[in-house]
Order: sequence, then structure tokens, then C-alpha cells
Amino acid sequence: MVHAQDSHQADGQWPVLDALVDRVLDARRQIAAAQAAEAQLLAEAVTIIADRTDTLRQHASQAGRTYTSTGDLPLREVSLELGAAMRVSDRTVQARISDAHALTTDFPATFAALSTGQIDAGHAWAIVRSGIGLTDEVRAAATNDWPWMPRPPNRPPAPPRRPRRSPPPSAPRPSPTAPARRPTSATCASTTSTRAWCA
Repeated sequence: MVHAQDSHQADGQWPVLDALVDRVLDARRQIAAAQAAEAQLLAEAVTIIADRTDTLRQHASQAGRTYTSTGDLPLREVSLELGAAMRVSDRTVQARISDAHALTTDFPATFAALSTGQIDAGHAWAIVRSGIGLTDEVRAAATNDWPWMPRPPNRPPAPPRRPRRSPPPSAPRPSPTAPARRPTSATCASTTSTRAWCA
């Protein structure tokens, strides 16, 4: 019987696995890009809410009334509409809008890395929620050494990926009907766990 590894190249490459990994990485990049696009759209909701608030304030002023709302009504309107479309609660939409706005405005490098698939959404949201309380100076200093930041011209490129080796042949499994091997004399002398065997 010919083992699968016998058909691999002599240099230890595994083309089928390499191709699968490349396709998975490409799929993950596309997913990350779509997640970045969704974040960009959700961030636009902040502008819509602000514009809606200004419109209501102007209407109230023209009618001789004072508009006292701080934007709760437009926020709820937008959240309910998006929540119905996304099949999530309005509270979830509000949290996502807040995170998306912070990502696109306060963390441009992280947003760019998500857009190009260098990180996924889980990484992006973790960065946003961890760094949202930092000052601009601290945040800028912290992001200088992040691995997905653009590489300076004088920094050498990352080393190439090591070639994958063919999987080792499977070790033969003992037959369930084969008698268990007795320990050697050296084993009997060095351990007490096999005294029953050594007797």
C-alpha cells in the first residue's frame, strides 16, 4: 500500500496542505475586509444620528419650542431599524455603533489592518476596548511597535515561512489480542510500579 506521504515532493513540501492553508488565509482576509466594511457603515450611523438630532432641534426652534433631547430619540430610531435588519437587539446595535465609531476614528491603524486582513475582528475589538481609555499620546506610543503597523523603509522584511514537512508515517498500533509485554529487568530494578509483573 502506498502511503500518502510517498507522493510528496522529496524536499518535504506538502503542496495540498500549502494550498489549503493559502485558501483559508484568503477566506479569512475576505471575512476581515467584510467586517471592516460593516464597521465603516455602522460608524456612519453616528453622523446620521447627529444630523437627525440637528433636524429635530431646528424643527422645534421653528415651532417656538425648545428641543431638550440629547439624541436619544434618533439613536433609538437608528438602532431599532438596524437591529431589525441585523436580527439583533437595539442595545447590541448601539454597542456596535460605538465600537465601530471608535475603531474608524481613534484607531485608524487597527482599522487598516482589519481592512487588509492582517487581523480579524476579534483582535480589532479587543484593541478598541482596551485602548479606548488611553490618551492620544499614550495610544500613539503604544501602536508604534504593533506587528501589523506599516514597516519602516529601513526595517528588513519578515523571514520567509518555513516549509512544511510531510506528516510522519503512523506508528503501528498493537493488536488488541496481542499479550502485553512484560517489563525488562532494568525496569524492574528502577521502579516499584511493575513489581506485580516482575514477581
